Amino acid sequence: MFSALARLLWHFPVWFLSSALLVVAGAAWYGGNVIDHLTLDPGWDVPGSGSAQARKELRDRLGKDETAVILLFSPRPGGPAQVDDPVYRDAAESVLAALGRNPDVRGVESYFASADARMKSAAGDQSYAVVWLARGADEGIGAYRRLRGQLASTTLEVETGGELATYVDARENLARDVRRAEWVSFALLAMLLVWVFGSLTAAALPLMIGGISVVASAALLKFFAQFIEISVYTINVVSMLGLGLAIDYALFIVSRYREEVAHGGSMQRILVTTFCTAGRTVAFSGLTVAASLFCLLMLPQRFFQNMGLAGGLSVAAAMLASILVLPALLILLGPRIDSRGRHSAWRQRLRQKTDGAWRRFSHFVMHRPRLVLVTSLLALGVMGLPILHMVIGPADSKSLPASAESRRVQETLERAFPEAEVSPLVLSLRLHGPAEGEAGLAAQYSLVKQLEALAGVGRVAGLASLDGSLSLADYRLLYDHPDQFPLAGASLAQYAKGDRALMLVYYRSDPSSPEARDLVRRIRALALPEGIRAMQVGGFPAEHLDYVESLRHWTPRVIAAIVAVITVLLFLMLGSAVLTV
Repeated sequence: MFSALARLLWHFPVWFLSSALLVVAGAAWYGGNVIDHLTLDPGWDVPGSGSAQARKELRDRLGKDETAVILLFSPRPGGPAQVDDPVYRDAAESVLAALGRNPDVRGVESYFASADARMKSAAGDQSYAVVWLARGADEGIGAYRRLRGQLASTTLEVETGGELATYVDARENLARDVRRAEWVSFALLAMLLVWVFGSLTAAALPLMIGGISVVASAALLKFFAQFIEISVYTINVVSMLGLGLAIDYALFIVSRYREEVAHGGSMQRILVTTFCTAGRTVAFSGLTVAASLFCLLMLPQRFFQNMGLAGGLSVAAAMLASILVLPALLILLGPRIDSRGRHSAWRQRLRQKTDGAWRRFSHFVMHRPRLVLVTSLLALGVMGLPILHMVIGPADSKSLPASAESRRVQETLERAFPEAEVSPLVLSLRLHGPAEGEAGLAAQYSLVKQLEALAGVGRVAGLASLDGSLSLADYRLLYDHPDQFPLAGASLAQYAKGDRALMLVYYRSDPSSPEARDLVRRIRALALPEGIRAMQVGGFPAEHLDYVESLRHWTPRVIAAIVAVITVLLFLMLGSAVLTV
């Protein structure tokens, strides 16, 4: 098959190359704005898990489709230094009042409105507010950017944080850093390839194939994004993996082609030999790597499915460009591929010295295989030691550089606000009757008492937990006459809708800590009071727990599938069970 394809390329190189250029031009035009079609939501959630169901219940049943943004107020040099200073208060309230005219804002919670000491820093110089934004079809990106444009104060420093702010910062950093990395990578690789080949012509070919691979992969990614949600994080995979493998494959083929040219013979024989050796190896390598990456589609999280899809597409594009476009270029260039500059004699002497060093090293390895094997395994073991301290979980603000605003806000909250409540557990309740009915209130009141008795729980917010001094009879009186008690009306609007109810559980541990995940397990293990049909637990700790348990369940299966795929493909390529193993 490979020899037949090589002969076909030999007879029609211009046709192959012209067709490839048309495809690449179309791909560049189509995929140029691929990042605008990728979702900000990374897809960490596990479909069907308790946390995913809780989020769905909140959105579809309770109409809670808002996302929280944290506003951190800090003093500017020369301005008021304390939160309780009237000038400080007036400046902060001026910023918050402007948000009331923003149609994207669904609610605002602040220290200045509630006098909640938890929203003031321990030093008394900072405070934070929680702004609830409409999520919308774009995951709240547009609303967040409009909000950020409103935050102006000459008296105070106002910074934004929270999950949405983190994702927007990640997207903006990715867009900027990927472009920079591509240009830097191209420049460094160009210099290295010229050094290796000693020829500008030969050095340009791997870079050209790398560029074609990235362009084609981006276009394919945009195409699939029309049908499924694809995370913005896949851009990294397309750029780095596609570029790296394309250059690697092209380097392998060009090196073999130049060796055959040096041995002499007809150009057609040289191409067929190169294609049936290096080209065949590249084809099987591409199939093996792509198939292994596609095995990630077995994982339930969309993030890993996206990574597998993007990786597989990038590898396939790199492989096809290397075995279809590159040979056509080699045919048209012919012996000119090995043209050298005026310093070729110096490069030839350097190459001979380098080749001699590698030859001596290979003899050393063959004469002392046990020593080399043991030393290599020890070195790999030392390099792998950091995995013992690896913490698995969804990405958060700590994934961003220290200069990112959302990371600075998160670190400030953790350091200066020891009792901050910005990431509660979210309980979605399904009751047998109306949430404010007698049976529903009794069930929620009983559940609140169970939750408050759990170690690590700070407080619970819901219909039956407005005030610790209120009895069940008091709550029944409140909700029987919500028009007479404004607090009851506001509570019903926030925590209930029909036979669905919402509870927020605030805890004392860090959201990403093992203690927070253990609390999720203990809440899920509670015996539900009579009157509650089902309870789903969501929030970051619950999502973290479901994420880790999903990986623990699925990772062995994915590894087994990858090993099976690699074994079959290597056996087909090598024809030997011993070499395959």
